[in-house]
Parts: sequence; C-alpha cells; structure tokens
Amino acid sequence: GVIGYAQANMEGCDNHGEVSFTTPADDLTQGGTRPALGGVVGCNVFKTVGCNNYGKVFAEGVWAAGTQDNSGAGSQGGSTFAGVAGCTGVYNVYSEDYNVEDCHNYGEVEINNNCKTEGGTKGWHAGVVGYTTGDVKNCSNDGVVTIKHNTYENYSAGVVGETKGGVYNCSCNAPVYAEAVNVSKAGGALYFAGIVGYSTIVVENCHLNADFTAKTNNADGSLRFAGIAGQIKTASTRQQTITGCTVKEGVKLT
Repeated sequence: GVIGYAQANMEGCDNHGEVSFTTPADDLTQGGTRPALGGVVGCNVFKTVGCNNYGKVFAEGVWAAGTQDNSGAGSQGGSTFAGVAGCTGVYNVYSEDYNVEDCHNYGEVEINNNCKTEGGTKGWHAGVVGYTTGDVKNCSNDGVVTIKHNTYENYSAGVVGETKGGVYNCSCNAPVYAEAVNVSKAGGALYFAGIVGYSTIVVENCHLNADFTAKTNNADGSLRFAGIAGQIKTASTRQQTITGCTVKEGVKLT
C-alpha cells in the first residue's frame, strides 16, 4: 500500500486503498517466489510503529516458496500476507529493533494461497503482521480475515502468524476463517489461533473478541488450534509464559 520493501523504521503510515496481488492459477513465472504483501508494507527490515490499514488486502494465485537466505524476514522460504505488514525483521534473529507496535488493521484480509513445493511450503498469514522477529505490542485486528492455503506448514492468526518475540496487549475483534486446502505432505503442522499462531516467548494481556473457524480437510500432520496461541515454544533459555489473556464469553472456536 505505502511501500513494498523497506530497510527503515516506519512510523505513522496509513493506507486507505485496496491492495491486491494476483497471479494466474498455474503460472510460476508471473507468481515469483517468497511474496510479501501488506496493507502498509510488504516487508520491512526494521520497526513498524503506529501504522494503520483501512483498505482491503487481497492475494490470490500460485507462488513458489524459493530458497531461504539471510537478507531479511521475507526470505524465510514462504509467503507472508497480512493487513498491515507482511513481514518484519531479519529471518530467525530476534531483536526489539524489529518490533511491530501500535499498529491496527481495519480492512478485510482475503488470502487464497496456492503455494508450490519448490524449495519450501510455508505460509504466514494474519490480520496485522504475517511474520516478525521482533515483539508485537498494542496491536489489533478489526477486519474480517479469510485464509485458504495449501502450504503444509502454515501460521494463520487474527493478529500475528509467527513471532520470534512476544505478543503484548493485542486483540482480535473481527471473525477469522482459516482453511487448509488439499494439503497432502505428511509431517507438517498448522498453527491456527485468534491472536498468534506461534510465539517463542511471552503472550500477555491479549484478547480474542470474535469467532475463529478452522478447517483442515483431513490435512496430514498436526493441528495447533486455540483462541489465543497455537503454540508457544523455543529452543532458547528464555522463559515462555501466557498471562492475562481472555477469550470473550460467547466467542465460538470451531
């Protein structure tokens, strides 16, 4: 919406227009590899602060995952789509320099991801940020999120797909629908949740205030599905905790 790729701190940027990315159903030459799409920024290496998306974010087509490298978070070997920022940070390297703070999505997010298996089959999709290696603080999603994908390892959530940091004071206030379509590769995992699909440390004072529907279509592998976090786990010595989080009474998880 505002910029496709940035190596700078982004502050106070808003998008009010529709952002869309489509490719022919079976044409990898036009789809490319490792796409990153967000209402405000596709991929930002540094902080994203006080940015808001009001327009619809739409992605549909076929993409190859490509080969992972160290040039940025967008090189993790998959697709990153979200309402505000597709991805932020440097792949697999935690730092507060990569934080996403005070960002809000009010637009509809619709993802139809047909990811080819060349080089990887991962996808990160969410209401605010798909993938980040920083903390996510004081962010919210108020747009309806619909995700359909065939990646055998997928991180789909109302606020953030995956973070190498923590998630603090975030909320999802609009319905989320996540569906795994024709996933046949064994050994994969689906991380579906109202707030964060996968976090490596703390999830604190986060709230799910709308329904979340997950459909797996008998996909091989395991499903981590919950109202707040799909999974909290890390190989480091940092302590993992989840505190002060709520799922609003009457919210349906199906």
